[in-house]
Amino acid sequence: IQKAALTRLDMETGLRRALECGQMRLFYQPKVDIASGEIVGAEALLRWMDEERGCIEPEEFIPIAEESDLIEELGEWVIRETCRQNSCWQRDGLKKIRISLNVSPRQFGSRLVEVIASSLSENDLDGRFLELELTESMLVQDLDVATDLLHKTRAMGVHNSIDDFGTGYSSLNHLARLPVDGLKIDRSFIKDVTEDPDVAEISRIIIELAHVLRLTVVAEGAETPGQTAFLQKHNCDTVQGFLYSPPVDAEDFEILLRSPQFCTKTH
Repeated sequence: IQKAALTRLDMETGLRRALECGQMRLFYQPKVDIASGEIVGAEALLRWMDEERGCIEPEEFIPIAEESDLIEELGEWVIRETCRQNSCWQRDGLKKIRISLNVSPRQFGSRLVEVIASSLSENDLDGRFLELELTESMLVQDLDVATDLLHKTRAMGVHNSIDDFGTGYSSLNHLARLPVDGLKIDRSFIKDVTEDPDVAEISRIIIELAHVLRLTVVAEGAETPGQTAFLQKHNCDTVQGFLYSPPVDAEDFEILLRSPQFCTKTH
């Protein structure tokens, strides 16, 4: 127990230092229009580039950040850096795309609206090029508060999306009431769509339900042409996964934005 506590303390201390010394980086995984193969967006994913241990995945440090007061500082940095980078790409004449980011439950309050508003303003970025991904469980904890906050972000032009859809406990009534623009099918469903008929049927129904509610659908975790073929057949809008590209740093993502469509990689 003492060893675990010391390891956690060491990680928290290192994380604070990483924030102060600029060791945090954003990687970007493209979101691809399933019909055209074009990049239409990206998800910003946080990485810790430690001098000794190299690239540290968020699974290692986010839980510690959430237990401390660091998650709000990290979350604010992600919002500001996402807006700064997207604005930079647009000024360089690259295709204008929407970049999504994950919001922690600890961030989900009035301060979130202030940070988004100032980040968009400071970088002269239109709100429609930013998207918030929020889990079902986070939204239904206090539906009235969530609805109010999402109305405020939507008023700035920001898109709101439900992340990991199908793994939470929201009812259809909640889904219809929330001011959201899209949903992301959890990767656990996409993994088995070509192997498990029941999972395939659930995925098909999720896509159909979303479209009835006028929501766009992103399928996360596409790794095979068969999975993409299934999603294309059932009119999924956008796909994200290693079949197209792993998360890459800003420099490599810029190369992707300048490169041809992904069409040839799906066949």
